[in-house]
Amino acid sequence: MWQTCLHSAVPKRLTDEQRGPLAAWIVRQREARGWKSEEMPGRLADVGYGVRADYYRQVEAGKKPGPDFLASLERLFGAEYVEPRPDAEDRPAPASDLSALASVVERQQSQIADLIGVVTQQQSQIAELLEAVRLLTRPAALVALSDTLASTLQDDESAALAHGRLGAVPAAEAPRPTVLPDAERRGEAP
Repeated sequence: MWQTCLHSAVPKRLTDEQRGPLAAWIVRQREARGWKSEEMPGRLADVGYGVRADYYRQVEAGKKPGPDFLASLERLFGAEYVEPRPDAEDRPAPASDLSALASVVERQQSQIADLIGVVTQQQSQIAELLEAVRLLTRPAALVALSDTLASTLQDDESAALAHGRLGAVPAAEAPRPTVLPDAERRGEAP
């Protein structure tokens, strides 16, 4: 909406603050559709609400319209006007809200620290497993593992014999694991 300045013949456009939230919403809706202010009485008549052009200009300048006028505008625009809460953004939060928020933030920080600890521990365990896999894939490591298992089997067999659990098979006839020569265990050709 244009307003004539007292000291100038150049029209001055009203700001949203000067209009108020409802009039500013109406102007934004109209301009978003590319409609001129002069067209609005005819467009409102098309949705069943007759209004004079001077009254419509007053509404765009900040005059509060009646509920029927607003309902017709909402039908015309296909959008609902929602009254802003007064001072909702300017009002500071109560101290109780701030202390509750601080408590939530502290609890979330603690949970994040716990999660970081778990992830770090899991990364360490994964690194140990990867190292074990790397060692086991080397031929010398496989030979060492084979020797350890053979030794363990011999020890288990000896213990079983000592307790009489192996039955009638004499220790001399029990199958023994094959121990490879050192060169062969290291993967060298004989």
